[in-house]
Amino acid sequence: MSEMEKIKGSGLSEPPFFSSHSISQDIEISKSEFIEAYYKRGLSIIPVRDKKPLISWREYQERQAEPEEIYKWCVDFPNFNIGIITGFNGFYSLDLDAKEAFNLLPKELKNSMLTETQRGFHFNFQSSRHYLSRVININGLKVEFKGAGSYVIEPYSVINGFEYRPINSIADIKNLPALIDDLLQEKQERKIGREVSGKIGSEIKKIPWTYNGSANCINQIGDKELREGERETAFFILYNLLLRGRNSREYSEALIIRKNKYLINPLPEKELLALLKERTYNSLGCAYVREKLPWISCEDCKYYKEVFKKMDFKKALNDPKISKEDLKLIYELYIEEKTNKAQIAEDLQMSRQAIYRRLEKVKKLGYNL
Repeated sequence: MSEMEKIKGSGLSEPPFFSSHSISQDIEISKSEFIEAYYKRGLSIIPVRDKKPLISWREYQERQAEPEEIYKWCVDFPNFNIGIITGFNGFYSLDLDAKEAFNLLPKELKNSMLTETQRGFHFNFQSSRHYLSRVININGLKVEFKGAGSYVIEPYSVINGFEYRPINSIADIKNLPALIDDLLQEKQERKIGREVSGKIGSEIKKIPWTYNGSANCINQIGDKELREGERETAFFILYNLLLRGRNSREYSEALIIRKNKYLINPLPEKELLALLKERTYNSLGCAYVREKLPWISCEDCKYYKEVFKKMDFKKALNDPKISKEDLKLIYELYIEEKTNKAQIAEDLQMSRQAIYRRLEKVKKLGYNL
């Protein structure tokens, strides 16, 4: 059965993808049918020449191009090759660059969407999990797994005179085999520093968080296996803490989505996104966090210590026992939030020794500055 018959047999080719446009004769109808099949499967395509994108393709990692955009590519870039973004809408690919090694691979890899390339094959699958690109070892062969943020060249495409040939079409795409999923899970767990004790109930997930702010409860939420009944509250608090630390909404959402993917029982994506759209509480404080998440510890939290330091500053600014010179120093430390003693000494025209003497004097009055 030809590729065209498979696509038509899958019901993906009705109506024609470009039916709303008048197609010029130099745009191949066959390419239109391939594009339509990919589009209706929910894949994100980009125009490629040889193997290099002809457009800035970052945005298409998050969305499908509109039909009008694809038509414009056909007009602007005659004979462009088709690239499919991996990691978008569950589409992943294994790239084998050695045709002679084809028979060494397990049969379950060959039953899904399969493309013959110039040097080897693309084994394409779908999965609900989130994976990054990496190289994995299958039966002693090093195979490149194309994950989020990458792309593969698929039919209809021609590179160096070689036409990428579909052995199995998009209609044949299968779920990622368990053997590949296990290999990827193993590498992903090792990559994020995940420690597994052997019992699901006592699993510890450690994610290397990178964020603005010094609230230690962010890491504590990130490292904990959140269970049903506490996930929503923990994510709501985590989102607000990230925003309070002056992280952008987009970055805060990305961190939480990432954390959710590593849970044993993640929240459905729609519920999670709805939760992140709820009204935020900018005044959400430490007492609220400890009340809602009693396992949170404030003992080593820099933010918690800073809160008490600032409370001491506020008291000191209204204490008649503090001299005017000492108040100037406290003003620099508290209001201006300066920490460099040498710079403070220069600004106040004091020696560093004088700065330390004044700090000691204030501390003797009971203030933890």
